[in-house]
Amino acid sequence: HSESVWAMDYSNQLIHLAAQSGIMYHNASMRQCLGGSSVNHMQLIEEDTAMILSDRDDSAFFKAMLTDGSTGCVWQCGGRGGDFELVDIDGSRYPKGVSMWTGQHNAEYFGEGQYFLFDNGFNDTANGFVRDTSRLLVVELDEDLMEARLEWEYALDYQTMVFGDHDRLPTGNSLGV
Repeated sequence: HSESVWAMDYSNQLIHLAAQSGIMYHNASMRQCLGGSSVNHMQLIEEDTAMILSDRDDSAFFKAMLTDGSTGCVWQCGGRGGDFELVDIDGSRYPKGVSMWTGQHNAEYFGEGQYFLFDNGFNDTANGFVRDTSRLLVVELDEDLMEARLEWEYALDYQTMVFGDHDRLPTGNSLGV
């Protein structure tokens, strides 16, 4: 659909509208994917047939398939309902259902299984930081092995409770804000 708008409301309802007319193309509950209600980034991939959603409440990101009439959760990386075994940068392994980041923002797919995210390191439930700095992370997923490996991290000289972004520049360098 050309010139369309995707939106998520606080009840985890995903809505797809025509930008000019407001005609609804798609309206689906994402509750089966999202435990929390703090989606802070959505990214369309695979020719707009799939979406990556970042949920800071769950310290997780998700892949959902988007088809006419239905929306389904493919996987969750990190958080209580995580589907992936996690491998830290030092090789330490963690079981499904935990996370190596907390309260992240803008988990984005950049190809070749790589996801860039800004790890705030802030736990909303506990109302406190879980580490001394916020971080830029690159997580590489192997969907066949169901393994998520922390490939790169950069600890910032500060902490931030909200916001943040980590992008790959055309040069291959990272930009964090």
